[in-house]
Amino acid sequence: MNLIRFALPIIFSIVFFACGINEKLSNANIIHDSGLISQVMVENNQLFVKATEDIHLRFEYYCRIDNKDKHLGWSVKGLDDVFNISIPCKYEDSQYYIKVRAENSNAFQDTVFYFYASPSNFSFLEMHFIDVEQGDATYIKTPENYSIIIDGGYGTRGSSKLDWQGFGQPLALNYINSLGIDHFNYIIETHHHADHYGGLSDIKNSNTYTWDYELSNNNTYNYVVGQNLELDSDVQFKILNIGYPPGQSNSGINNTSIVLKVNYGYADFLLTGDAEGVVQNYMMQNSMELKADLFKISHHGSSSNGTCNTEFLNTVFNKDTKIGIISFGTNNPYGHPKALYRFSDYYVFGTGTPPDQSPYQNHYFNCGNIITYCDGQAIIISIDNN
Repeated sequence: MNLIRFALPIIFSIVFFACGINEKLSNANIIHDSGLISQVMVENNQLFVKATEDIHLRFEYYCRIDNKDKHLGWSVKGLDDVFNISIPCKYEDSQYYIKVRAENSNAFQDTVFYFYASPSNFSFLEMHFIDVEQGDATYIKTPENYSIIIDGGYGTRGSSKLDWQGFGQPLALNYINSLGIDHFNYIIETHHHADHYGGLSDIKNSNTYTWDYELSNNNTYNYVVGQNLELDSDVQFKILNIGYPPGQSNSGINNTSIVLKVNYGYADFLLTGDAEGVVQNYMMQNSMELKADLFKISHHGSSSNGTCNTEFLNTVFNKDTKIGIISFGTNNPYGHPKALYRFSDYYVFGTGTPPDQSPYQNHYFNCGNIITYCDGQAIIISIDNN
């Protein structure tokens, strides 16, 4: 069986499949080739790819039984000729379909085959962008099982008459309860707006959880820009902003947002709360390392006050992998997210449905909860509506 299973890539590697959801090419003029990949297989939930020259690598896979457990993945190593990536699979001993795309500036090759998922004890860096309607809530679990919750949406502070606020329900608390955890190393309130701290209040008042640090602008533990959170982890959490930037104390509470740069292996993540142009310009002007493979897009996709202008986006997305996450409530009165053309060249995933349909094939909205997995080599996004 194993011989047949891993021989399939050789058979299928000469076939071009024009279907799939991860189809965007970096250059419309590159041609299809059948000679970029010399070996590809999945064994013990690890994707191994050997290329004949340096390539970028993307892939997508799902469980064949019911077409569920769908994932999109990007290597974050940059150009290379050997890749060994751990991949999460929900259904053990089930057959999965996978499509692997190799691409360089001249050509691309698609290879498809089936593999069987195995029981796996590999621990990923997980980021759960929780669908709290309007607001932000991000749960992070490191490979060492440290837990961090950043913001929590309106929670019960939202009005039950305003669906876009989260129905006045403890959505973040309900989601965290479903994960079966009982302790946070950090609870982080990026700034004091109800669509960020309301759900955190639900969690803290539930008498279910303990925590080590409750970090906010009112309780900084003397953290300053440039310091890392105190975790004995292979994942680094560096503070790029906390409180108002110098001379900007009248620029609005959004600009007190705690901004974190997260690094794990080759992968970089940027989490910005509602930081607007004032903070973004401050970080650029002070030569902070902003480039990221995944960017939790500021202020629910707002374009006001210079938020996420072209200069900032070009600074952040100067790596090969370009993934954006937008958390917002469907039918919110602010019109978030706005100006989606700014993100036309990026893979964007949104929790809700924007006021205007996006014309870009690399945009995915109404995703609900968005979960990302990272082994330090690749970022993989679960796109099942959870």
